[in-house]
Amino acid sequence: EILLARRIDIGDVVLEGATLAQDVCYFRGLIANCLSKLGRHDECLALRREVWAESRRVGVLVNYGAAIDLGCSLLEDDPMSSISEAIELTRELIPLAREEYGPDAPITNKLRHILAIALCNLRPRLSLDSMIEGEAILTDVVRVSARALGPEHPWVPGLHRRLAGIRAYLEAARYQDAKWRESSRYYRVLIAHIDVMDELRRCG
Repeated sequence: EILLARRIDIGDVVLEGATLAQDVCYFRGLIANCLSKLGRHDECLALRREVWAESRRVGVLVNYGAAIDLGCSLLEDDPMSSISEAIELTRELIPLAREEYGPDAPITNKLRHILAIALCNLRPRLSLDSMIEGEAILTDVVRVSARALGPEHPWVPGLHRRLAGIRAYLEAARYQDAKWRESSRYYRVLIAHIDVMDELRRCG
């Protein structure tokens, strides 16, 4: 906050290639990260929404870091609207990131990871078609991550567990009626899926 205030005092000049508006977004993003670490998730989400909106207004280039941070916060929020927002955000940006950085680039992979988890989200209980799409995307995310980081990297086994949980649910769902999704079995089958945000924060 002190650095942000000092940068605003300096005024609208370019410092080390960054404008005032860009620096304000940067420092506010750091404050949002602090709020997240403190467990103040509602404040963090509100600030990350503002940072993303402002970065789009002032920037020529897409601020993928701000988008990934916002996507992670949206996945932590309960309302269905936040999950829908995460899906909409990543669907918009993935083609841009793929074109700019390549299909297997870390930024592209992080955005696809967020989309996959949003499509497979526990709380709004999206359609089976959404979960099937999410499973396919996550399968490729795991492939890219394992190749880039190596199979022994600590993030990779967690991704495999996440994928296994989703696949277990889909396999079980083939033999159950629609009411099964509303039962407690749903949560037991996907228990390994719940801690995904810890991995996303570490990857981010």
